[in-house]
Parts: sequence; structure tokens; C-alpha cells
Amino acid sequence: MNISAYLDSHIAVRVADLPGPVLQDIMQAMTIDNVEKENELRHHEKGPEDMPDWIELFEIEDDILYLPRGCAAHLTEALYEDYDIEFDWIDNRCRKQGYQGGNPIPVRPYQTKIVDAIMEAEQGIVLAPTGAGKTVAALEIIRDCGGNALVIVNTKEIAGQWMTRCADWLGEDYPVSLIGDSKFEISDGLTVAIQGTLWSRREALKEDGFFDRFQTVCLDECHHVTARTYNHVISQFAAQVRFGMS
Repeated sequence: MNISAYLDSHIAVRVADLPGPVLQDIMQAMTIDNVEKENELRHHEKGPEDMPDWIELFEIEDDILYLPRGCAAHLTEALYEDYDIEFDWIDNRCRKQGYQGGNPIPVRPYQTKIVDAIMEAEQGIVLAPTGAGKTVAALEIIRDCGGNALVIVNTKEIAGQWMTRCADWLGEDYPVSLIGDSKFEISDGLTVAIQGTLWSRREALKEDGFFDRFQTVCLDECHHVTARTYNHVISQFAAQVRFGMS
């Protein structure tokens, strides 16, 4: 049995195409314990009683089931093994390449592994200690993808660091711009955006098609994605390559 699945900012499947037991299994698998509530209760914090016990990683709207892109491989394997169901993928991710250029970065062997893994999977999380060269690896991924990239950070200081590292490694001529700190400029090379600015303008940005403009999106300090604002923003992008660093 084959089912059409649409891939952009999320995975989208028509509920009517899914047998009842399959839908229930997916919903159950995409419901996880609220670890944040458990931690706060353990430390006797005030207020966690009002937090939900579980977090649903899916949404159903107008008979469409929306799922996180990161579950694609697991979902595909599980449905095939348990129900002999295969997805016919309709890929609507953004592949708009931008600036073709920038100095090739002489990445080290361990950084090459990061670059190769993200380029192959087109998503994922880079976990490495401070000073391990995550930013350099991310810039090489951006250059390989052909520009048109967005890096999301949480402070203007970190935004400034990214812009400096971009000039240092990709060259002074590599186009880089800033969203935040009273600026809103989009580059066809690298755009660095402060998350708070994207959150405050999210509705207008959605209407303008902002979330469909980038081929590559990198979320710096992605451990903050547990926050509702971060999670909402990153899940809007239909970029072909989406990855985080922590």
C-alpha cells in the first residue's frame, strides 16, 4: 500500500489515507512525556502543576496530519515493517540557491565528518564542545549548499560573532546581512537573524513568504528549541537543509 506524503516545513499526510490503527499508532509514538514538568516538580518549583503531562509532536488540521520532519526515517521504517505501507514522497522543500562563491574552508577531519553527515541527511543536530569548530563546519555547509542561508541566534552579540566569522572564513566579499537590532536585511549569501525579532514579526513574515526563502537554515544553540518560541519559529521553515548546533 502506497500513501502520498508531502514534505516542506513538516511532513503532511491526509488522515483519510491512513487506516485507523496506523493513525493511532503514529499519534501515540508522537506523544512524549513532558520532561520539563517532571524536572520542575522534582525541584519543587512553583507552577508546574499547570503544565501538560505530555507533549504532542503532531497536529491535525482540516483532515491533514502534520508531523516533524525529523521523524521521517523512523516513520517510514515503522510503517513498512508493521503495515507494509510505503510513502510516495512529494518534496516541496525550498531549494533556492543564492550566492555561488566564498573561499573554500580548510576544515579538519573531524569537521569534515560534520559537513558530510549534514549534507547527506539534510538535517540533524551537531553536538560538540565549545571550541570544536562547529561554526566553521556550518559555514562550509552553507558554502557547499550555495548560499541563501539563514542562521538563527538568540543575542545580537552572537549575531555579530557569526558575521565576523563569515568574513574571516568565506571572505570579505561574501554577502552577509542581519535581521535584528533595528535592522532587517536579507542576503543571498548568509542572513543572521535574532530569534526574538523573528518571533515578534512571525505573522507578517509568514504572510510575506519569508519562511520559504531559504535553502539552508541553521539554529545555533539549538538546546533552546525546547522553548515554545524557538520551536515555533524553526518549524516554519521549508528549507531543504535544516540543522542545529549545541
